[in-house]
Amino acid sequence: MLARIALFSCGVLLLQQLPELPSLGWFLLLFLMLVAAWNWLKWLFWLLLGMLWCGGHAMWLLQQGIDPALEGNDLLLQGEVISIPQAREHGLRFLFAADPHPELSRPLGVIQLNWYGRAANVKIGERWQLKVRLKQPSGFVNPGGFDYEGWLFQQRIRATGYVRSGKSGHGNNQRLSEQQGHWLDQQRLWLSQQIDRALPQSEFVGMIKALSIGMRQQMSEQQWQVLTATGTNHLMAISGLHVGLVAGMAIWLVARLWRCSAFLCLHLSAGKAGAVAGILAALFYAALAGFAIPTQRALIMLAVALVGVLLQRQLSVAPILAMAWLLVLLIDPFATLSMGFWLSFFAVAVILYSMGGRSHTRSLSWRWGRVHWVISIALIPLLVFGFQQAPLYSFIANFIAVPVVGVLVVPLVLVSSLLMFIYSGLADWILLGVDVVFQWLWPLLQMISEWPGAQWRQHQPPFWTLLCAVLGVLLLLAPQGWPGRWLGLIWIAPMLWMTPPRPAQGELWLTVLDVGQGLSVVVQTANHSLVYDAGPVVGNLDSAERVTVPYLRSQGLGRVDRVLISHDDNDHAGGADSLLAGVEVGQLMTPAITRFMGEHHQTCLAGQRWQWDGVFFEVLHPVVVSDWRKDNNRSCVLRIRAPGGSVLLPGDIEKRAERALIEAYGEGLRSDILLAGHHGSKSSSSDQFVEMVAPEYVVYSSGYRNRYGFPHSKVTARFALQGAKQLNSAVSGGMQFKISPQQGILAPEEFRNSMERLWHRR
Repeated sequence: MLARIALFSCGVLLLQQLPELPSLGWFLLLFLMLVAAWNWLKWLFWLLLGMLWCGGHAMWLLQQGIDPALEGNDLLLQGEVISIPQAREHGLRFLFAADPHPELSRPLGVIQLNWYGRAANVKIGERWQLKVRLKQPSGFVNPGGFDYEGWLFQQRIRATGYVRSGKSGHGNNQRLSEQQGHWLDQQRLWLSQQIDRALPQSEFVGMIKALSIGMRQQMSEQQWQVLTATGTNHLMAISGLHVGLVAGMAIWLVARLWRCSAFLCLHLSAGKAGAVAGILAALFYAALAGFAIPTQRALIMLAVALVGVLLQRQLSVAPILAMAWLLVLLIDPFATLSMGFWLSFFAVAVILYSMGGRSHTRSLSWRWGRVHWVISIALIPLLVFGFQQAPLYSFIANFIAVPVVGVLVVPLVLVSSLLMFIYSGLADWILLGVDVVFQWLWPLLQMISEWPGAQWRQHQPPFWTLLCAVLGVLLLLAPQGWPGRWLGLIWIAPMLWMTPPRPAQGELWLTVLDVGQGLSVVVQTANHSLVYDAGPVVGNLDSAERVTVPYLRSQGLGRVDRVLISHDDNDHAGGADSLLAGVEVGQLMTPAITRFMGEHHQTCLAGQRWQWDGVFFEVLHPVVVSDWRKDNNRSCVLRIRAPGGSVLLPGDIEKRAERALIEAYGEGLRSDILLAGHHGSKSSSSDQFVEMVAPEYVVYSSGYRNRYGFPHSKVTARFALQGAKQLNSAVSGGMQFKISPQQGILAPEEFRNSMERLWHRR
């Protein structure tokens, strides 16, 4: 059975590596091979079955969504609100299941909508008519970054957009019917409101909601940072730990009380009664959490084990874990896109594996400590591979926090949730007690997060080193008596020692990151690095935190020699604070932006030059910052000359500043690669400037379907007449140019192509 499940899983994972879904002809061929393999090659049968199962799910999802030809058009849709609306900084966000529409050639499926400004009082279960503009699911595509399109695909969200409101009101948007169904989510929303009422001033209300009803939206960024640094962020997800503790308490309590009655024991054993109680308690807790994906996994694993008790089947832990794994993949084969899937199953597997031998003869405190020690060691390879960081003091933090949260906080918040429906006054007092517990626990976690080296950060290692490290962890944490456990360190070593490739002497690597409507560029030479601009901050989305810093870490660049912020507009400087906090920076250059003035700051002025590893850098503009009234024209213009080619980074300068550059440098502006000024706005890239620079490549850093229409058609036409090859981050994702002294400018790598998966936007 274990081998068959493993082969089925390999088939699922194999199909997910494809850049696009095979045609129906290929699926028919796979099906015929599946039938043929049943009698001859059983291993091939299970592998193909996994591929077909995953492919069927993918085909069903990919036939949903918005037709690209209708992106940006106004559509009048009718449908149902199917999620609890989330209050955002500028409005509401909710999921909407649209009815079939005559203008659409295929079903929309689930769409994610934002209602900006004065949004209506939208509630889950209501039917609405909404005027919307939609687009395909779209996210940033860069090495080391979060795959937002993959997350949307896993959540079954096939289009995103916003509600169009009239100037004098909600226009065509109207409620068609009141709340119907979704009783469970309505109760969760009611409980959320009751917790707000009971704890109006508490800074921990977001954590209490996370532990009681699985709603984490009110947790602050600072709280997440502390939890991540201490390795206790898993406590805020209602998953295996919490569900198991709640079920375990129910089993113990019911079985103990059941044994007090001979009559009850005659009809049903105490063990079976406890198992039934455990399943019901876990089901209740999972329902409060809204049956979130981590909760589903935990519930399935627990149910498999307890059903074995009810059927009086003695199942070993390996088949239970394997069956739970299989059920999760059958329900959702794309659960593998979530790192939480791998972390949760691997943690349980390693605990069961490492606690063998004579562990049962040890004291309870020894076993409790070993469990947390095992988890803290075992998850490091996965955390480093997935997030380029891992907490080093998680053993200590979890040793303290897990019993407090699991044994004290979780039972109290569950009891208070039940009492809210019966006697809210007592429930309020219990919640106040929970708040006091957090007031005691939180300073300890903050202190641990501030210890030196609390987070291990490094580059993203190659996949093969992850496989070696997992084998090393299994050897290192083998049960007592296993020979040669120390050899596990040798297997782990490649993950820590392998470093990403770097440019050779005289080479230049230029990476234009996909940050949407903004700019962030990473320049690397053999021993130095520079970041030009930090991208925008839009609402809660900080592109430096989400894109630039993860990319730098994935490339092993924990220190940047220079950061150059071209000017103070949000789309270039918005993420600067996060960039400066996320990596060590040698020097910061800006055009006299006051908020960045400090010890390592240098005003960016024309004439500044430096040389790194045979590559020459020169600031061309501005000569005097005060000469330029408009912020765009104050942009620091940087020219880079390598033995194999040159690059010009003009920021957002417009035609007036371009004329000044032409007068000052003339043909000295000629460059092989040009970052289009102002993202391709028609206010920049004049005919004279385009002709003078005469680039081989021009790159537009713009957002997908941005509201400005960048790059402008007149600008693209100018560069087309010049014969330049034009690339756009909205189409290509991030992109990297390598300039070699011997080979010149190599063909650029477009990350949306090289990292393409079947769920990515075409």
